Amino acid sequence: MSNEQVSFGVRHAVGCLRLEGELRHPLAEAFDDFSASLFDDELRPLRQLVLDLGQATFMDSTVIGLLVALARECRSHRLPPPTLICSHPELLAMLQAMRLQHVFLLTAPSADNSDALTCPPPDTADRQSDELRQTHLILKAHQALIAADESNRETFASVVELLQGEVARLQREQ
Repeated sequence: MSNEQVSFGVRHAVGCLRLEGELRHPLAEAFDDFSASLFDDELRPLRQLVLDLGQATFMDSTVIGLLVALARECRSHRLPPPTLICSHPELLAMLQAMRLQHVFLLTAPSADNSDALTCPPPDTADRQSDELRQTHLILKAHQALIAADESNRETFASVVELLQGEVARLQREQ
């Protein structure tokens, strides 16, 4: 049983992405869809992004990598680094061990981040293309971790190599 929840809201041009519970790679597709649409809305321009992990209890490397990719996207849109709210000691230690403190502005939990909309679950109509997309997103996330700090290469290089092979296999099968 899954207990994760992803929600988003905007107030005064500050977007707040709230991630709660155990955050694992099955969220990748919905998270990627959300990230792709985040900067497409001309009626809702953002000047800052807050990533609220105050209620997160676990994050796998895929979710962390997608957050790093989102931070890089913010930078490409000339936004400041996202503010990352994290109170869970193990999650904070993991982010710091990956040397991601320069990617995010780390801060303590905030009481005011309501007005959030639930991120829709991914459409599962085509299982094979879903598997390819999911694998590609996991690959993208781990490549973002390596790009964020070279010291992560040793930790994730074999994962990236394995995922590249899996993406190639799935593409051949299509």
